[in-house]
Amino acid sequence: MSKENRKTGWVFGMAGGMVAAALLIGAPSGAQSAGTPYDDHLPSGLLEAMKGDGMNLVDPAEVERVRKTFGIEIRSVRFTSAGYALDLRYRVIDAEKAKQLHGVAVKPYLYHPATKSRLAVPSSSKVGSLTQGTGIPKAGRTYFTLFANPGHLVKPGDLVTLVIEGMVVEGIRVQ
Repeated sequence: MSKENRKTGWVFGMAGGMVAAALLIGAPSGAQSAGTPYDDHLPSGLLEAMKGDGMNLVDPAEVERVRKTFGIEIRSVRFTSAGYALDLRYRVIDAEKAKQLHGVAVKPYLYHPATKSRLAVPSSSKVGSLTQGTGIPKAGRTYFTLFANPGHLVKPGDLVTLVIEGMVVEGIRVQ
């Protein structure tokens, strides 16, 4: 095994372990929804900045279409794990509409048009799939999905397309 492969494996192992620990312990995520017990511990203005408003989507009409059709609001797609993964955060607005995007059989991916790459959700035997969207969605809750970004194919500022079941959202800017 090459040194680079060992490094990549270590990074994904650590990221998966941290995600699993946070889920088991119930630690607050970086993007809490309004009304959580953690809100009063944040500096003023920070909660509003963390909430986002779909501005990472290039087309405002796309933001509205996703809200109305699929019942979610995409918060962000960000670099994580030293750039070897991309962290998608989305908030459920309408749980009934969002049901179609959740489930064990749902296999989301990001498409990067510049490199024609399809970035999948990594899965390991110990941690499982690195997505929170497998149960019944709850309105007002923010969910995450981690996508592998091998070789740093996607860079901050790039545009990606999110594909989950029948939903295709183009023009999401990576932060």
